[in-house]
Amino acid sequence: MQEIYWGVCWLIFTGVMIMLPHPLMTGILWILCWILGTCLIMVLTDVQNPQEEKEEKEETEEEKEEEEYVPDLPYNWDNSRTKAPKNTPGQSKPHALNLGHCKKMCDLASISGCPHLRKLDLRKTAVTSKSLEGLKGCTSLHTLIINACRGVTDVVGLGQCPSLSILSMRGTHANTLWGLEKCPKLRKVDCSGSKHLKNIDALENALELKVLDLTACTRLKSVACLLMCRSLTDVNLTHCHVVVDAHLLVRCPEIRTLGVASCHLLTWGTVNSLMIGQVKTLIHNHRPAQ
Repeated sequence: MQEIYWGVCWLIFTGVMIMLPHPLMTGILWILCWILGTCLIMVLTDVQNPQEEKEEKEETEEEKEEEEYVPDLPYNWDNSRTKAPKNTPGQSKPHALNLGHCKKMCDLASISGCPHLRKLDLRKTAVTSKSLEGLKGCTSLHTLIINACRGVTDVVGLGQCPSLSILSMRGTHANTLWGLEKCPKLRKVDCSGSKHLKNIDALENALELKVLDLTACTRLKSVACLLMCRSLTDVNLTHCHVVVDAHLLVRCPEIRTLGVASCHLLTWGTVNSLMIGQVKTLIHNHRPAQ
């Protein structure tokens, strides 16, 4: 951007210099062009800085919330492995482990000896519900990603991870969330695309739960258990076609954002009651009856 304005100033200076043969006038014009270019650059910089500061602030907040995953592994492994690498004596103990897309990975028994492990990415692996029992001993596990792990039909094994705070299980085949009732520190759970999910009663006592994404959980019928989640602020029920009691969530004292688009069993009266409540952002596609 600076180069463009300097170029414009130089063209103006050159054109006028041809028309003004007197050297004094030429010098004065050059100084005026330099001042004009400098002022324009300063104005542009002042306009762009607030936007850049806002973007940096949003990125910082997102990093704090999601806690970025470490892409470099402390082990030498490849996609053909079926077992998680062992932590040999004398080797540094990992705090983050990314085994995502290792399509043959199914045995997590060796990870049970990693009490310092905080982040584990198992997306698109062959991990099953039985495999999750191998996380026993991961008492510090804070973040777990099991997106698109089709072999996961329940999460009972996660009851052995009392420090679990962020769980992403998009597109799994889990029917219920039993096991998570033993994870009192849960703050964010993403079950979007889990079309087999029918029951979330295990979250009834998740007192620290703030964000819950149930997008496209098409077999889920009730979310009444969430009334006990006093810290809940964001819930997404978009495309939960058979949910009948989403309006009850207005009773959650901290609820601010609620997505109910394509919840076919909701009436306009129900949506209207949600709008009257303390929900600040309501995402829906309902229209009042004519």
